[in-house]
Amino acid sequence: MRKILIGLAAFLAVIVVGLVVAVMVVDLNEYKQPLEASIKDASGYDTRIEGDITLSLTPVGVSVGNIHLSQEGNAMSVGEFAIALEVLPLLSKEIKVSYLTLKDVDVNIQKDENSKPSAQAPSAPKDPTAQGQTPLVEVARVNVENANISYVDTQASTRATVKNLNMTLSAITYDSAKKGAGALSLDAKGSIKKASYEAYSLHNIDVAGSLKEGFVNISQMDYTLFDSRAKGSATVDLNLAAPKVGLKEHIPQLKLANFSKEILENDLLEGVLDVQVDLDFIAGTPKQLRQSLNGSVVFEGKTVGIKGYDVDKILSGYEGTQSVGLVDVGSFLVAGPLGFMLSSSAKGAKAYEGMKGGATAITHLHVKVPLAKGIATLEDVALSTGKNRVATKGKIDIVNERFLGVSFGILEKNGCAKYEQEIQGALSKPSIKVTQTTLNTVVNMASSLFGKVTDVARVPKKDGACQPFYGGKVVHPL
Repeated sequence: MRKILIGLAAFLAVIVVGLVVAVMVVDLNEYKQPLEASIKDASGYDTRIEGDITLSLTPVGVSVGNIHLSQEGNAMSVGEFAIALEVLPLLSKEIKVSYLTLKDVDVNIQKDENSKPSAQAPSAPKDPTAQGQTPLVEVARVNVENANISYVDTQASTRATVKNLNMTLSAITYDSAKKGAGALSLDAKGSIKKASYEAYSLHNIDVAGSLKEGFVNISQMDYTLFDSRAKGSATVDLNLAAPKVGLKEHIPQLKLANFSKEILENDLLEGVLDVQVDLDFIAGTPKQLRQSLNGSVVFEGKTVGIKGYDVDKILSGYEGTQSVGLVDVGSFLVAGPLGFMLSSSAKGAKAYEGMKGGATAITHLHVKVPLAKGIATLEDVALSTGKNRVATKGKIDIVNERFLGVSFGILEKNGCAKYEQEIQGALSKPSIKVTQTTLNTVVNMASSLFGKVTDVARVPKKDGACQPFYGGKVVHPL
């Protein structure tokens, strides 16, 4: 027995020494051209390997440097690709990867009118018995370090970029015995320095989550938007015909000055808003998304400033509003900072050129909008200045893009409206609803804004107490 053990040990020693010698002697760089050809045949991409190909024993792996792939304007380069396998599980038809590393990755994708679908690798047979069932695959860790992605659509004139992506995937398992997304499970944690789409950018993104049984749970989704830190989470159910998405976001101090400069391209707003979003929807067709939209959007701000526009002066009536439609004035008065983006007659603040002059200090702005099956209810939407309080109510049909009985009112201390007007029609082309009881007030309000009268006409009242227009969180100025 002792001689047998000694012989076995000697045999294993010879094997180990042989492997070490092989690793030291064999130059895998001689096989670059066949490897490049194999990658091109499988992917359709021209491949060039400029770095060295090296082997390792503990664990058994291979490392390839400076790989470049390209095809019709699309290109990808990898500074280092490394993978290591466990050998013994292969005997039981299991693939266990110790690690897979991608470093210094640059991906450039360009779409234009001449773009053609990329060549695809041969698809696997649909019948699992044709080549045997895919073995169980387990990957302990995948590291992606310093990845940069650029996507340009020349036809749509759009551009998206991701800079300095670092991601670690762990506990990765693929079980072909399970169907669909349930076959894959993993944990993930990573960061992105900057992600941009056109003029919109997110900075310092930190994410963490998992994929289990076809359910994505992103427990951390923090980022900086308009120099304001946001925290959020998300879920995605991939087991349905179209994924169901849940999204929660909180920006406790959204800096309006940065929002104004980046989006409105104007030094118009100042102050901060507390923004909370809680939504869920089906990520199918655009119509499915709108029809399934549920949740709520809430934002609140105090001491919000509007530079160059005096809301109180607008309400009292003054010269110089000839270029502004009444609907534009309504969106400005009701939505405050959002009014600059809701106007239909021009883009952004340009709709309010005729109302320039002075400044506004909004002491309280509150917007609470629940959503159910694509219908947004303006439950508590109001703002107050040093002298006035305005509010809006009604619903918006997001599916059909129409106003549903949306009214805005300039309020008295008791919550009744001294001026009230209803907006109807399509979101893209709203109009004022004129009735017998509001015709005179519409004319007088417009006249007031054109500087022809000094007092805003009041809503006619019946005998007794009025019907309060608003009873939400925003109180009347003292």
